Amino acid sequence: MVRPIREKRLQVLMTEKEYQALAEYSARMQLTMSELVRDFIRKLDTYS
Repeated sequence: MVRPIREKRLQVLMTEKEYQALAEYSARMQLTMSELVRDFIRKLDTYS
């Protein structure tokens, strides 16, 4: 599988509670936080 070239970076500020929720969920799903965000974006109806 060819990995897409990633050229853009997103910085997000969040509360400690938001960060912990994302960290715990990503650990439970065995995905990185970045993978979770990318998966969410791919599910958007504006993603093509």
